[in-house]
This record gives sequence, C-alpha cells and structure tokens, in this order.
Amino acid sequence: MPITDFLTMITENPMLAVSALLTLGVILVNGWTDAPNAIATCVSTRAIGVRKAIVMAAIFNFFGVLVMTAINASVAMTIYNIADFGNDARLSLIALCAAMSAIVIWAVAAWYFGIPTSESHALIAGITGAAVAIHGNFSGINASEWGKVLFGIVLSTLLGFAFGFLSLKLTVLLFRDRNRMKSEKFFSGAQIAGGAAMAFMHGAQDGQKFMAIFLLGASFAGGHTDTVMFTIPLWLMIMCSAVMGLGTSIGGYRIIKSVGMDMVKLKPYQGFAADFAATLCLLLSSHGTSRQHDPHKDYRRHGCRGGAPSRQRKLEHRKGTCTDVGIHLPRLRPPRIPHGKAVSSYIRLKRSFTMAKNRNDYFSLAETQVSYCVRAAVLLECIFRDYSAAESSLHRENIHAIEHEADGVHHDILTRLSTEFITPIDQEDILRLVQIIDDVTDSLDEVVLESYMFHVDVLPEGADRLAGTVLRCVKALADAVHELRNFKKPAKLRSLLVEVNSIEGEADALYTEAIHTLFGSDADTKRLIGGKAILDCLEDCCDFCEHAADVIDQIIIKNT
Repeated sequence: MPITDFLTMITENPMLAVSALLTLGVILVNGWTDAPNAIATCVSTRAIGVRKAIVMAAIFNFFGVLVMTAINASVAMTIYNIADFGNDARLSLIALCAAMSAIVIWAVAAWYFGIPTSESHALIAGITGAAVAIHGNFSGINASEWGKVLFGIVLSTLLGFAFGFLSLKLTVLLFRDRNRMKSEKFFSGAQIAGGAAMAFMHGAQDGQKFMAIFLLGASFAGGHTDTVMFTIPLWLMIMCSAVMGLGTSIGGYRIIKSVGMDMVKLKPYQGFAADFAATLCLLLSSHGTSRQHDPHKDYRRHGCRGGAPSRQRKLEHRKGTCTDVGIHLPRLRPPRIPHGKAVSSYIRLKRSFTMAKNRNDYFSLAETQVSYCVRAAVLLECIFRDYSAAESSLHRENIHAIEHEADGVHHDILTRLSTEFITPIDQEDILRLVQIIDDVTDSLDEVVLESYMFHVDVLPEGADRLAGTVLRCVKALADAVHELRNFKKPAKLRSLLVEVNSIEGEADALYTEAIHTLFGSDADTKRLIGGKAILDCLEDCCDFCEHAADVIDQIIIKNT
C-alpha cells in the first residue's frame, strides 16, 4: 500500500485516523517498555552509552522487521485468529481501537512504576477483551490459539532460564584462565553485539505484529472482514522503527534501570551470557513457529481459523518437505581430530576444559597470608611473656621481617586479582578479606614498634595476658580462613567465627581492666603514654580479627 493511498483513506475515514494514531501510540509505548529490555544489560554494564544504545536499537529494530517480513508476512492472521470480531467492519474497527487504547493505558502505567511488560501479550489480551465485549460472551475466543500463547509464555521462561544458566557456565569454563582486563574489553564489545541482536529479534517479534495491526485497521476501514491481505510497505517499517526509537529515548531509562540495574547486578561477561541466551531463545521460538511466506499466495480468512491441512500438505509433512513443521536439524557427525597446524589450537581448546581449577587458588593464598599473622602473634606473645627492653630493637626487626613477607603475599594476591577473570567468590569480597588480614599483621607489628618508640621499660599490667588472648584470636581466625573453602557447608565455619567473636569479647574486657589499672597507678606520664599505646594496639589486633570474621560471614550469606 503506497503512503499516498493510506493518507487518502485517513482523510476519508476519521475512524481509521483514530486507529492509526492509537496503533502508533502502542508502538511508542512499546518502545519505552519492550525495546529497552534489549539494550538494558549493555547499558547497565556501561558497555555503550544510552544515546548510542537507543540509536542502535532503532536501527536493528528496523532490520529485524525487514528481514522477518521477507520470511513471514502473515503475522496479522495469527493475531486475528485469537478472536473473532464478527462481520461488521465498523464495529471491528471500534473494537480494535478499544484494544489499542487499553494497551496504551496499561503500558503507560507499567512504565510509570518501572515494570517490564510484554506488549505482545497485552495486544492479545486487548483483542480478546474487545471480542468478548462485542459478543457478550466467550464464543468469539479461539481457545487453541490462546493455548499457543500460554505455551509460549511458559516455554520462553523455561528456555530463557536454561539458556542463561548454560551460557554463563560455558563462558566461565572457557574464560576462567584468561586475563580479566583483556576479557572485559572483549565482553564489552560482545555485549554491544548481543544488544544489537536482541534489538533485531525485538523488531522481528514485536515490530511486525503492531504493523500488521496497523494494516488490519486499514482493512477494516475499507469494509473488509472476510478477506485480509497484507503486504507491509517500506515506509511503514521506517515509521515503526522511528516511533519505537522515539519511545525508547523518551522513557526507556526506567525500564533499563529496573531490568539491568535493580533486578540483578551484572558484570560484562554475565550481560553477554544473558543477551546470548535471550537471543537464542527468541531465534529458536521465531524459527520454530514462523511460516514461510509465499509471495504468490493470498492469506484469506473465510469464517474459519486456520482450517484443516489438505491431503497434499499431509503428504508433504510425511515426506519432511513441509515448511510448517518447524526446525529441521541436520544429522551431526562426531568431530574429527584436527591435523597439521590445527593441532595446537585443538590442544589449547581441550586444555581450556581440563585446566586445573586452583591455578589461582585464592583460598590457599589467604591461608598463606593468615599464617604470617599467626607467626607474628606467636612471636609477640613470646616477647611479652618475658619482656626485655634491651632487646626491643631486635624484637622490632624480627616481627617487622614477618610483616614485610606478609606484605609480599598481599601484593601478590592483589596482582592476581587485577588480572583474574573468574574468581571462586566475588573479587570485592576477596579484596576486603585479604586487606583486613593484612591489617591484623600490621597491627601486630605496630605493638612492638610502639614499645620501641616510647622506650617502654616495663609493660603495663595485663599486657601479657592480652597478648595471649590476641594469639588465641588470631589462631581462631586462621582456622576460619582454612575452613573458608568449604563455605557452601558453613556449619563448622560459623562455629569458628563465633569463637573469634567470643575471644574478641574477652580481649575487650581485659583491655578495659588494663586501662583502668594503668591510669589508677602512680605511673609517670611517659609510662602512661607508652602503656596506653601498647594496649590500644593489642586491642586493635582483636578488632581486626573480628572484622575479618564479619567479612567471612558476609561471604557465606552471599554464596549460600
């Protein structure tokens, strides 16, 4: 249909103008409710800016419509078969306008509250409600077509979940030994491609449906109810893509925030896996349910919905030549072992599936790091058990050497974290834990340093007992770190964390009494300052142990 003919029909039939405006309104709200779903992940992970994503979505929506139209241009018949509007063309057009109005109202309300919705299902429900209103009962509803809709809802949910789960697991398996920074760049680009694919499939799925309704209204305006012929013109494709892109630019951010930011927090590789899974799901659904379009065949409705297949079609179905039977999968042959120059690539691919899981075993690295805490705590307890001011310089050097070795392990972990793609737990949690463990070692080193700087000749009363409590607390933390690799079975681990917290409570009581005793004595200012500094550092050691236990507890909560 040329655009000039359509404009002429609008001027002659105001009801058609209302139907066209309402349909464009539905396309607009589809742009700010459905279209943002396609680009939500790549925007939320900052792989692409919002404006560029909107332009990309509009372009690929257009190509999706164009390609799918070349494959299948009979979508209107499928939608129209959901319900029977009767033989009154004028009443059918009014019912279509009512359905479009309902969709617009619902979509705007959903957008206002940031609810991701499906305008396709809203379209089907709106048409069904209008048909019920026309007939006054459910006689105009095609139950078999509605069964397909309900089946599609369940199937898309299950397929999307399954494909998302499997694609993420496969991504982790293939890229777990890759450099994180390089991989992030790859997945940022892959996400853009995934968003484009999602926009393409959105155009293929939704764009054509609403354009078909657009032309269906034109058919009703022309007085046609029994015969409906659709050829989607190029100008309508361009207008649909432009209006959809406009809708996305107007209100798409709410849906992008709801889907890509509020529901889940995604990293680039997770966003890529989600887009890949959703695109595959839509592609299989579209291919499996679409009909091959015959440009020489008229798609007509003569009072029946679909009709029974002819004998010829039954014979074709038996021979496997019918185009409506769904997906034809080729027979797969087992892969041959590559030869020549391809051998090295094959070996590398095989190794990616069989590589050792503990190449960067952060649990072992954390155990190594906390072992230096234990060494420092044991040395501190020995120093304070038989304290000698004359050897304070030697003690400082010995414990500082341990702290220096612990710093090397700490920096090694940070270096590994900066390049590691996949870690057993979140990188942020590993970073927090190793940082606090390093603080424990630093505080132990600071205790001896304070005794050296303040020329402490005699330790404050209770400092030796507090040092023993610190040793117990550090050992309990070390046991918890050793048990951390079993965080999915946290019973024993939680008991160790409780022990750390209990010992820290004992240390607080000893610290309070030691401070009370120190300032209740007749010690001079020098001893007061030095003694309080030592007691404060000892108490800090137990506090850091408690903080480390809290981090481990949070790791358990997040991962179980």
